[in-house]
Amino acid sequence: MDMQERWEVRAFAEARLVGPAERSVALDRRTAALLVYLLREGSTPRSRLAGLLYADVAEVTARNNLAQLLLRLKRSVGEPLVQGDALLEASPAVTLAFDLETTSAQTLLSTFDFSDLPDFEDWLMARREQLSASREAHLARRAAELEEAERYAEATEAALALLKSNELSEEAWRRVIRLRYLAGEQQAALEAFEACRRVLRDQLGAEPSAETERLADEVKRGAQATVPRVTVVPQRPHGALRSPDLVGRELEWAAMEDAWARGLPIFLSGAPGVGKSRLAYEFASSKGAVARQEARPGDATVPYAAAARNLRRILRAYPDAASQPWVRRELSRILPELSDDGAPLEPMREEAARTRFFEAAASVLAHEAAHVVCTVDDDTQYYDRASFELGEFIFSQATLHAPPDRRPRLISTFRSNELPDALVKRLQVLCERGAALHLELQPLSVADVERLVASLDMPTSARHATALAHSTGGNPFFVLETVQHLVETEHLDDTLPERLLPRNVGLTITSRLARLSPSALLAARAAAVLQSDFDLDLVAHMLGAPLLSVAELWEELEAASVVNGTRFTHDLVYEAVEADIPATVRRMLHRRAAQALEERGAMAARVARHWQQGEDAARTAPWLLKAARQAASAFRVGEALEWCAHAQHLYERLGDASGLNEVARVRAAL
Repeated sequence: MDMQERWEVRAFAEARLVGPAERSVALDRRTAALLVYLLREGSTPRSRLAGLLYADVAEVTARNNLAQLLLRLKRSVGEPLVQGDALLEASPAVTLAFDLETTSAQTLLSTFDFSDLPDFEDWLMARREQLSASREAHLARRAAELEEAERYAEATEAALALLKSNELSEEAWRRVIRLRYLAGEQQAALEAFEACRRVLRDQLGAEPSAETERLADEVKRGAQATVPRVTVVPQRPHGALRSPDLVGRELEWAAMEDAWARGLPIFLSGAPGVGKSRLAYEFASSKGAVARQEARPGDATVPYAAAARNLRRILRAYPDAASQPWVRRELSRILPELSDDGAPLEPMREEAARTRFFEAAASVLAHEAAHVVCTVDDDTQYYDRASFELGEFIFSQATLHAPPDRRPRLISTFRSNELPDALVKRLQVLCERGAALHLELQPLSVADVERLVASLDMPTSARHATALAHSTGGNPFFVLETVQHLVETEHLDDTLPERLLPRNVGLTITSRLARLSPSALLAARAAAVLQSDFDLDLVAHMLGAPLLSVAELWEELEAASVVNGTRFTHDLVYEAVEADIPATVRRMLHRRAAQALEERGAMAARVARHWQQGEDAARTAPWLLKAARQAASAFRVGEALEWCAHAQHLYERLGDASGLNEVARVRAAL
């Protein structure tokens, strides 16, 4: 085909086809979406395209509508720009116009609203992010090449375009400052530094790093600005990596020793970051082998979410703990992989059936208990009601039937003011009867902060201890994060004026996130949306990215101490990542999470929550009914009724009569 017969799709901030002799054809919303999708994804099943572009109609109607769209496109340009039958692909004559240097990826198909086509909108958001990452990498290479060639004016244009895409990147600011100066524009370089300072102060509550300030000083002196052109994510030095000493908990430790001697369960509460988990594990480990149970954010809405996670953990360590057929059969209610034949069990409709299920779970935990001296139950505030009731049964039965010297030892941690009122009252009753110990951990004193900082084996940090104690309120996690912030910004050797201290620990974490590559940040956001029980396969599935690529991004996140394995390094880090997700990206990620979890056969309540937070009512409602059925079969009628009520509300809003009838059927079966 002659080059003059080629067609170009212009879909950034506009929507038209430009063909031979500059002939222009306006594109409607779905035609533009179809062409862009095929040009980015390649050959695609016709059924997939019909579902993407006509999500609100029946499959037959969607296929007919797609056929009509293709016919209209062919007539408007005079030739078939989409080829194939069952598999459709763009003609080789069609290309997508995208200038990496001048075009913002966020303007792709921005002239249209796709909120009624949620799957396509999710795909579009992900492709915009991918294009943005490609554009930033291109601009960085282009600026470096032009600087090397001493074409400073052109290099500055590329650097400014890169800065516009991420104004929190100090590396981008340094590049602009350096290039302005090398181009002979000293005043413009200093103005860029002041602009950098304002942005960091206003948005992060932080000051420029020592590296950026040194560059500004060189510009002021008129020295040759030769700051390295590539910045690596700062690695935590040995002193910050090593675990600091446990300090300031001598009184609590003594009280725990007394409770241990009397065989009492121990409950530790306090503010986030105050050191509950650290104290619990250090004390428990001093007694022998420890089992770690944990609840995670997001568990509260999924019956038996925490129990299923902890049972899987035990069975990985002790596969023979569920060797008896009846135990495997009962546990398959929440661990489908234990089902020998895949056939569903009869629903639990009465207390006796639930007790048998509880006894099966208790037998597995008893197997582990024989190998440890203590169980630490971390972040109890996240537990779902079903898991908590199961735990109460197991603990009460073990306490009732075991001899005093073999009763289970439990240390539980939870955030102050975040435990359900009913649980708080139960704990109060236990403590009043002398049957449990509850300690509320307080912030460290100034003297204890000094000891904590001294234990980091970083001599220059010791002289900042008093200032750190006052600025952090004595919260150990805040102290360590602030020290790390000073290390990463190369201010640890400074006299620590007040301006160098971030306004709160959230800003130190946000500052760290700003130094991540766009792709690594998106991976962290995907993990934050999943909240718990995620792995690299699941994150890769959500992002539509190769597993090896996500593994490389994970290395960057681990180097920046955002994640450690398949969990965030701290709940406060997770919360900072989650809070920083833009609304449109959040919605897209929740939808992608729902799709990925559907394919994994996740619990219906978890899938429903993601569709709900993805603001897709039509998909949320059916999954709520599935969750209601699952809850009812597990003798969780209260949760089942709640989900039926929520589904009814959504179906009423959607005007879906058949959906309302299904709600009535599910409710009648409870």
